[in-house]
Amino acid sequence: MGRTLSIILAFLCIGIPYAKADKNIEADPQVIAKGGVVKLVWYFKGDKILLSGGRFGKGLNVNGKTEVTDTPEKTTRYTFNVYYHLLNHTQASSKVVRQNVHVVYSVVVPVVTIPKMLYYHSTTGWKVQYVKGWRKDSVNTGDGIKDGLVFFQPTMDSEERMSIAKVAGGQELSPSVLINKIMAEIPENYTNIKTVSEKEITLLRLSATEYIFTGVDAAGEHTESIVLAFVDQGYGYVLSARSDAGQFELKQIVLRKMLSSFSLS
Repeated sequence: MGRTLSIILAFLCIGIPYAKADKNIEADPQVIAKGGVVKLVWYFKGDKILLSGGRFGKGLNVNGKTEVTDTPEKTTRYTFNVYYHLLNHTQASSKVVRQNVHVVYSVVVPVVTIPKMLYYHSTTGWKVQYVKGWRKDSVNTGDGIKDGLVFFQPTMDSEERMSIAKVAGGQELSPSVLINKIMAEIPENYTNIKTVSEKEITLLRLSATEYIFTGVDAAGEHTESIVLAFVDQGYGYVLSARSDAGQFELKQIVLRKMLSSFSLS
């Protein structure tokens, strides 16, 4: 199984910028698929708050609220024009002077269109969706499993890619053992490795591990990868997808769409 995992990681290592919100605004999620809902939450008050963009048009008074939702059709900038006043005491007299203040906050919510997908049916009993037009290649993993590793990518050696692997491990194999073997071999293919997250999940009603990391591959590209590992009937399954780290927030919507389509047939 060690040789198989090395091959998987080797292939794992073979845009559009988006604007972060002002610290006074949160967009959840920060990037959405077309047709999805974004929730805007803000942490300021005013005499009048005009929210523009998306369904709010050129400006809707949302004073008294702290959150709204929208379903933007395209990448949208939401702008808050906030009007409030301050009461200041003058030094020369005891008069109170009213000072009107106008501040502007904004956030850009990128909207990603999910491309057309096709199904790939593996000869080893699984299927998955991939982006139409991507190339697909099978790799001999050396453990006697035909279609042991299949990867999908726009072009050869693309930064953006997905791979699906099936490895023989026996009844003693577990998701934790599998992910530990993968993590131990990542340094053979990446440098400057940083763990983003690691958590236990349920995949196909089975216990699985999700591991996300960033690293610099052999070509010097800074990438971010999602690795899903689970075990079924003595076989380990490793689902992985990655993109340029700087575009991961945008790209992961399509990557996760493909990964979530995986099923055992």
